[in-house]
Amino acid sequence: MTGPLLKWIAEHEPRAYSEARWALQPKDWIRARLTGEFHAEPSDASASLLYDVPGDRWDLEVVSALGLEAGLLAPLLPSAGAPAATSRPRRPPRWGCPPAFPSRPGPPTPRRRPWAAGITGGDGIQLTVGTGAQVIRPLAAPVSRADAGVNLYRSATPDGWYHMGATVSAGLALNWARETMNAAWAELYASAEHPGHAHDPVFVPHLSGERTPYCDPSAPRLLDRAVAGLRPGLAAARRARGTAFAIRDALDALLGDHRPPHLRLAGGGTLAAGWRQMLADVLEFPLYAVDVPAASGRGAALLEPAPPA
Repeated sequence: MTGPLLKWIAEHEPRAYSEARWALQPKDWIRARLTGEFHAEPSDASASLLYDVPGDRWDLEVVSALGLEAGLLAPLLPSAGAPAATSRPRRPPRWGCPPAFPSRPGPPTPRRRPWAAGITGGDGIQLTVGTGAQVIRPLAAPVSRADAGVNLYRSATPDGWYHMGATVSAGLALNWARETMNAAWAELYASAEHPGHAHDPVFVPHLSGERTPYCDPSAPRLLDRAVAGLRPGLAAARRARGTAFAIRDALDALLGDHRPPHLRLAGGGTLAAGWRQMLADVLEFPLYAVDVPAASGRGAALLEPAPPA
């Protein structure tokens, strides 16, 4: 969300803003340090709120309306298949890079993982659970679902798009519960196997506002007044289940009337069997865990053009 961040810097750190030459995403800064070339690419740019997503270009009208400098936005190269730049001889030695290796713009992590999981179209839906949770659905054409709080982004392919629904607090909420109760992760995950009851207290896992479907930074913060007197294991179970229902909200908004046969499940928050089962029960979908180590790196490799024969 580069646009609001740049606007904040312009207002609160005007000297830093006036002295800036480029506003780059982290991966684009690293590539600039390696090659001396300054570029952005559509998949990251489309999440900046400074991008005309259907038009597939920087939205200079929005940039002007915000009072921002259009010259801070780097020229765009394709996310995949762009000509490779060669690293400079005077690259930072502490990075341990080999001399003169090729570097391409490349998409950010959320756009690479679906490729590693084999999700490039059709009914493929991927759920990634980490600090937050994201549900991604590839598209053949740009269709707005902004009324449902669903993001529309460019994918890594030349003509690709995808919808994303996201909840801010997934692993974040679970870790808060774990630290609050001084519990181990194994205890927290084991608590997910406790069955729920109609009279259970309600856990609202919006620790810092919420994205899909509410798009509300002032969404209620953590509220669970009925914790007193509960055994720690049961209190943890309520939090785990509340987090799963927040993911269900994002998933329902993303899917609408579309019902795929299953979901692909990825991310560090998917390892415990009890948590996966509870998540499947709440979402009412079969979950197929993606056993792909270093999915982001593998996705980037799959997007790399094949060498000439």
